[in-house]
Amino acid sequence: MGLEVVNFLRRKNVNRLFALVNLGITVLLAFPILGEVVFNYLSGNIELSQVWRMLLLYYTIPGVIQVVVSFLIYYENSPKFSKLVFLAPIVATVINIVFDTKVVFITETYFIILNFFYIVFYGWNNFLIAVYLVYLSLVMFSSPANLREHESIFFDVSLIFALLFSTMSGIFVNTILKFLETQVLVREIQKNPGMDILKENLLKLTSYLGIGFLEINSDVDELKLSIGNPSKEYQEFSLGALRIKVKKPKKLLYRKIIVPSMVSLLVPVLINMRQLIQERRRAKELIKIFTRTIELRDPYTRGHSDNVAYYALEIGKALGLSKSEQENLKIAALLHDVGKIVIPDKILLKPLPLTKEEFEIIKLHTTVGYSLLNSIRGMSHIAKVVKHHHEKWDGSGYPDGLKGEEIPYLSRILAIADVFDALTSERPYRVALSKEEAFKIMEENKKNFDPEIFPIAKEVLEKIPLSRGYRVNFLEAEILDRIRKLSSGSNIVLGNSFPEKPCILLVSAENIDPMGFIKNTISQFLDTSWFHMVEVYEGKFLVVSDSKDIDYIYSYFDRP
Repeated sequence: MGLEVVNFLRRKNVNRLFALVNLGITVLLAFPILGEVVFNYLSGNIELSQVWRMLLLYYTIPGVIQVVVSFLIYYENSPKFSKLVFLAPIVATVINIVFDTKVVFITETYFIILNFFYIVFYGWNNFLIAVYLVYLSLVMFSSPANLREHESIFFDVSLIFALLFSTMSGIFVNTILKFLETQVLVREIQKNPGMDILKENLLKLTSYLGIGFLEINSDVDELKLSIGNPSKEYQEFSLGALRIKVKKPKKLLYRKIIVPSMVSLLVPVLINMRQLIQERRRAKELIKIFTRTIELRDPYTRGHSDNVAYYALEIGKALGLSKSEQENLKIAALLHDVGKIVIPDKILLKPLPLTKEEFEIIKLHTTVGYSLLNSIRGMSHIAKVVKHHHEKWDGSGYPDGLKGEEIPYLSRILAIADVFDALTSERPYRVALSKEEAFKIMEENKKNFDPEIFPIAKEVLEKIPLSRGYRVNFLEAEILDRIRKLSSGSNIVLGNSFPEKPCILLVSAENIDPMGFIKNTISQFLDTSWFHMVEVYEGKFLVVSDSKDIDYIYSYFDRP
């Protein structure tokens, strides 16, 4: 029941709810005032003319005051006018003194009820002491004249006791509500363990408790945050590497009970958050390693995953993706070619156009990537994006031939970024294209892309600079690249080399453009100032070069 009350109070703005409660109390107590005035008239204590005068006084002055005050609190949505609610019962007491209206008990009840609800909504404030002193002085001065001395003392003591009970009850209920609110907010943090949710709810928490400043420190950078303005007056709570500083609340009850309770609830949540951040950091590093491993296998597309992630993320931002969707898109882009890890070197590193059969094998990388990622907990949504990034809007893509909106939304974005980077990057069979050339080709094939996403993506890609992505920065990888490229070419047979200058390389191949092969393949491995294709005969051709690297390369291969 308590949490339902808290949720209700949170759905309704506290100030506006208090304004409505104040107005409700005013309306409800109008009926007892009317009843007491009528009773006094029927008892012969007052004349009919006095009845009209009393009703006019009570309903026009205190009543109008409360209506105006309620309106101000509600309209301004601020607690600054809330203190004015005590003005009406004080004015009513003054009316009792001046006009002897004989409705003292209703006025006191009114004050006590208002006092209770004010404290429930806003907690204890020291200004209430001054209000109590003023009000008690007026009440004692206006005690009914027909009461005997001991009855008057009993009346005054009863009023003081009722006021104390009202105050203590209000403080108790306010404390319970504050405590329940901290539990509700902490549960929200537990259910949604993200940094944005954490900051949002901690801000609500500090605002609700009037703390003003909260600071959390940890050895994990992402968990270091401050809310509000720093203060020298704070309470500090520590648990291992986790430290929480809270500005000392002015209210003793909050400082002694609510804040320590809040921290005791927050500590396990923050520790879990800290562990979650560490796990996410490790996951990001593993994704990086996984991406680098893939790209080390495929030197032709090295840096491609980083480039695609960069382009896709910029497009995603322009499309208004949420932060979580942007993160998913980035991870999918980094891992979209993960399935290539199983593609044989003979096909993956082939410096020539693929045959139909070889292309069918390449296409398997989407389903392999899906299987790999889908087996990892929490990666199923990423796996689907990766699986369908080669689908086309007209249904001619692979692996499932999905069409139109059947294709996952993030896959559609990824497809555009993937094609754009492939066109603007160097490949063994062509040089990198300019943006204009790439857009021309994409325009000619725009039936492959989502017609709503493509124009926005094009606009974004025109504005941002080209990415050059990641490059291998260690020599061993470059040497292994050379070895794997040469060893994978079973359709290329290397002949004898000669140690004297010029060095000659005899190459035997089918369906190979000699000059293209020299330019895109051999020239990558030879440190040479010149080379020349001498002649072609019987499907073979000679390469003459001034480089001694030919012998260096042959030291890795024992081929006749």
